[in-house]
Amino acid sequence: AADKGALVALYNATGGANWTDNTNWLSDKPLNQWHGVRTGAGGRVTDIDLWNNGLNGQIPTELGNLSNLQWLTLSGNQLSGTIPTELGNLANLKRVWLSHNQLSGEIPVELGNLNNLEVLDIAYNQLSGQIPVELGNLAKLEYLRLSDNQLSGQIPAELGNLANLEELTLSGNQLSGCVPDALKSVEDNDFDRLGLPFCSVATLALPDYLEWRFGEDVRPEERQAIEHGVKLLYDWARSIDLPEPNEDARVYVYHENEKLGQAYANETGWDVQDAIDLWSGGMRGTAAPDSIFIKTNPPDQEMEPGYLDYLTTVAAHEMVHTIYQIGLLGLNTNHSYFNRSPQYWPYWFGEGMAQLYVSLAWDRAGQRPYHLNRAGIVATVTNFVPDVLLSDVEGLPGAEEGKRWICLYSCGELAVELLASRVGLRELTNYHTLMQPGATWRQSFEAAFGMKVDEFYVLFEEHRAAGFPVVEDIGAP
Repeated sequence: AADKGALVALYNATGGANWTDNTNWLSDKPLNQWHGVRTGAGGRVTDIDLWNNGLNGQIPTELGNLSNLQWLTLSGNQLSGTIPTELGNLANLKRVWLSHNQLSGEIPVELGNLNNLEVLDIAYNQLSGQIPVELGNLAKLEYLRLSDNQLSGQIPAELGNLANLEELTLSGNQLSGCVPDALKSVEDNDFDRLGLPFCSVATLALPDYLEWRFGEDVRPEERQAIEHGVKLLYDWARSIDLPEPNEDARVYVYHENEKLGQAYANETGWDVQDAIDLWSGGMRGTAAPDSIFIKTNPPDQEMEPGYLDYLTTVAAHEMVHTIYQIGLLGLNTNHSYFNRSPQYWPYWFGEGMAQLYVSLAWDRAGQRPYHLNRAGIVATVTNFVPDVLLSDVEGLPGAEEGKRWICLYSCGELAVELLASRVGLRELTNYHTLMQPGATWRQSFEAAFGMKVDEFYVLFEEHRAAGFPVVEDIGAP
């Protein structure tokens, strides 16, 4: 009787008369003949599956009386209001699917009492407040999906206690701080969209040779994401003992094209209006001698999923250009000579080296496995630019040359990886430190790597023809 009463309450609270399928509900037939209901011993309700069934209303507290309930599936409806705290009384509950509704309020701490819970999916709602630390008590939990809500605060360290966790989604919220390192072992995650560092990375030091110029309207989350990128790259660079630049550098972060343009003109000697036009064209980041420039969104623009992660990548990428490429040019000669050099290197080499270093830095931080990233790059080159040669991207592609832009970065990364397999990751910087005034980039390439660039092009195309097999050790830590 108690189970039937709970089901009747659910029907009445969620517009049962208008459900997509309400077969036998409120009838005298056995409960296991009511659409979406299963029963076990003694006719007690064990499963409710009303996914995408047109439920509209609030989840009634009476569901807390279904003491034998194991599965609760109410995803894909129009449920609103809060998640009843009474669900925390259901000791036998194993799987809860409430995603893709309009549920609001805080996640009940009582859910931490569900010792048998294996799945908790409450993503794609309007839940707010902090993630309860009590969720760390769910020792049997395998899938925890909290993404695309309005959650805030830090990720509880207690989630690291979930030894059986296989999937964790957290992005699409307003979370801050860092990701507990114990969660690195969660195989299926969305940390790349989350935009937060692992806590071990968050505590890394920023290089003392950078001077920061943040605009007043740059949001704290954006600043953290940009600093995260610099920390990732700096930590990785030190792990392979890359040489340090001999001059300090400045990092300019604004959302206004005018401020970025003025700063860029001051650093490079460009005409101010030309520099403003450069940023008005949609550029997000660029490098110059002793300076890095990054454009953020206006403060009233929503931060879409993946945006903070993108800022992290941009910051790390431009740091490679400014610090470990331009900053090392002629380290043993006259650095100032190179400030007006028309072309420092073949563009595939400059961009490919930055891409490779950033990929390996992500891997070292445990946030983006290199072998998975590499597989994606190989697929991109193979499927989208099979007919674009590496030699075709020595120079900067035109604005409409989409395939050449793809190859510039993707072919470039695979090419630099192949080059590193021959000379080593750290030794790639020999190109920059040994460059001499008056030498062309072709001469510098041969001096640094012991082969002419045209000879390397032959090697690369042979590598492509073989399907880009995994190269030998490139000296990554």
